[in-house]
Amino acid sequence: MKNDLKTKWTRFKRKFIIAWYSLSATRRDSRIQKPKMTETEAQAARIWIKVVHQKDSDLMYNPQTHEAYALWESPSGTVYLFLEAGNLRVINTVVGYDIRLSSSVEQWCASIFSREVAKRRAKFRKNAESKVTHSLDSLETRLETLEK
Repeated sequence: MKNDLKTKWTRFKRKFIIAWYSLSATRRDSRIQKPKMTETEAQAARIWIKVVHQKDSDLMYNPQTHEAYALWESPSGTVYLFLEAGNLRVINTVVGYDIRLSSSVEQWCASIFSREVAKRRAKFRKNAESKVTHSLDSLETRLETLEK
């Protein structure tokens, strides 16, 4: 009896551990790992991340060219960022910089951009849905008043 219970417990632990590792591995693989970068790429990535994570920055994406754009109007001036194929263009009011990026760094910057856009989209949707009155009766009465 004890041996049978111990065997069942051991099997359960093994199945649980296997399931846990497989779930955590999928979660780990969903994010792109931070790649090795040159000093210039690292500085460009830090600027990109800071601007993308600013609450008042404007984030835009062109699905045809797969380019990401960020605009931030800071107290010291406006900063424009363009993440293009293999290149990050930084325009700080008057001065512009073109920084070559490896494909892994470009993908990593694009994934950071995508996550931030997804967060903002979820917040936007939640805000919009919180204002909705879920009563069909009130909608029907409003429509009836318009018809009269």
